[in-house]
Amino acid sequence: VSLEEYMACAVGGCAGCVVEVQTDNGPAMKRVCVDGPVFEANTVF
Repeated sequence: VSLEEYMACAVGGCAGCVVEVQTDNGPAMKRVCVDGPVFEANTVF
C-alpha cells in the first residue's frame, strides 16, 4: 500500500510522518518519507 502523510522536513529528521507497522520483532514505527511510502498492506496497523 502506498501511504501519503504530511511531511514537515521530508528527510526523516522530524519524525512527523511515522506510521505503525508490524515487523518480525513486533510493532515498530516507520517514517513514510524515509522507509516508504510503499509498505506491505498486511503490516500497516
